[in-house]
Amino acid sequence: MKKIIFIISFLFVLACSSSDDETNTNNEDGFLTKYEGVVWMESESNDNYSWWYIFSPNGVRAGDDNFGSCFTDFLPWGIEKDGVTHKILSNTSNTLKIDVISINDSYTITINVSGNTATVNFSDEPEEPYVFYKYDSDPPC
Repeated sequence: MKKIIFIISFLFVLACSSSDDETNTNNEDGFLTKYEGVVWMESESNDNYSWWYIFSPNGVRAGDDNFGSCFTDFLPWGIEKDGVTHKILSNTSNTLKIDVISINDSYTITINVSGNTATVNFSDEPEEPYVFYKYDSDPPC
């Protein structure tokens, strides 16, 4: 269930406009610039994955294997959809922190990168982090 929320969260990210360099999506030393174009996959191999993400200062591209039928989408930062608002709280070198607010729920997604691994934590379920791996090739689909 969290994987679905994760993809929806990134598909509908709404960045705040701020002069603070840590929250600015164009922060030259921030996560969105440092990892621009990097493919983050749910698995360490192309043979066994479901979800993948590519971040940039302009938005996020997400993909889902969906049992052999690839689904991809791109939404630029600053898009609000279906009553969900996503606000970038922090865009630092190895961490991206997003506040997710909807009619029925609110929580924070924190992505921390260490080496070739990105750990994704949801504030409303801290005991269930997700791990994504840096994939050194084009997206699988």
